Amino acid sequence: MVPPARYIQEFAASSPVPTVCMYANFIELGCAGGSVSSPEDQATAIINAMQVFDFGDVNFLSITEIPMTSYQREGNIITMFASNSLFDQHAIERFDLVDTELEGVVYLNKPEPFYSGYARELSIAIAGLTLLMTGLMVYLYLIKRQHQLANRLSALTNSAPTGVFVLNPQNRAWEGNLKINQWCAELEMTQEELCERIREYLSASGNSSEDLVLYDANGFKRFFSIQVVGDRESPEMFMLEESTDTHQVHTLLEEQALIDPLTRLLNRRALLNELKQWTAHNDRNPSPFAVMMIDLDGFKLINDQYGHSAGDKVLSEIGARFKNRTRDNDVIGRLGGDEFMMLAADVTSHQSCQELCEDLIKLIKQPIEINSDGERHTVSVGGSIGISICPEHSSIDTELAELADKAMYKVKDREKGGWMIFKES
Repeated sequence: MVPPARYIQEFAASSPVPTVCMYANFIELGCAGGSVSSPEDQATAIINAMQVFDFGDVNFLSITEIPMTSYQREGNIITMFASNSLFDQHAIERFDLVDTELEGVVYLNKPEPFYSGYARELSIAIAGLTLLMTGLMVYLYLIKRQHQLANRLSALTNSAPTGVFVLNPQNRAWEGNLKINQWCAELEMTQEELCERIREYLSASGNSSEDLVLYDANGFKRFFSIQVVGDRESPEMFMLEESTDTHQVHTLLEEQALIDPLTRLLNRRALLNELKQWTAHNDRNPSPFAVMMIDLDGFKLINDQYGHSAGDKVLSEIGARFKNRTRDNDVIGRLGGDEFMMLAADVTSHQSCQELCEDLIKLIKQPIEINSDGERHTVSVGGSIGISICPEHSSIDTELAELADKAMYKVKDREKGGWMIFKES
């Protein structure tokens, strides 16, 4: 419904301020509105306008549409009624014109908020504060996340069976895990000292695969393999794994392969390998040496009479005596049974051979105490020695061994307990 001009005039007259706009879509009727100074003025103006509304002026509407809607005021509340007759009415909607600001009405003389003159500045400040708070929350989250990751890394490295050195990016200091602390206590050094030894080792070893060797408080040799994370010149992490057990196993295997378990001297394989190396060295740099085959006289009788344990005792004792008598540049070992071989450097003359052989035979003949069936016995053995000289007799390792063996058997056939330099028949 479009209100007549008279309604607009009455509404304007009742309003305390000049009319500056039209109020539309009010309670489905399109009643005219205006600018008011407050919601209460709005309620009063609209109610007054309704009270003076003359339906007779609405000559373009059907008379059946007039009683369709009516209004009732209770204070500042307007109730809209709808009915097919003037006597059968029911409320269909209520409007509180004081507490509700209606859309389309401009409120004049309304107190402005304290920030109205600084709306732009305030919006910028609020936006900046929002960004600042968002950035702060993100920063705090990242710090928390970093601490969580650091704690997880610390827990992981501390539970690792290997030692880990990590470079702290903040203070550029090396920090070790619990395994590093344990090793430092055993090696009697600080983390800084151990880290310095590692850096020195890496600088000196280059690309070598050899392990780092350290000594603990008891003087025991410890081996450590090192892996570098990052550039070798500026690493970010060291990972250490103790390889002492591995080295001990390797040493044991080498001993089993090269050392006679009874006498702790070189075995046959190691002796023949040494002889081959000596002859090869003589080919490059002439350096004469003697090959001496030593066989024990009377050993079989002791072995048969007192048993193999007594024979082992004799062999072990003779081996210890040879080891103590041998010079640093000489090599001696057990070929097998009661037969030994010695490589003697710079023993080439008859005089030097005689002196060495007499010393060896004297050592062999010294008494040895053994136990047999719970009884103690004193026994002794003799020795027969055959000698070949490199390069006088040959420069081939196998020939030198055969010639010394022939000379030794000649001594045993002729007279046991002597020595002989090989001579052509």
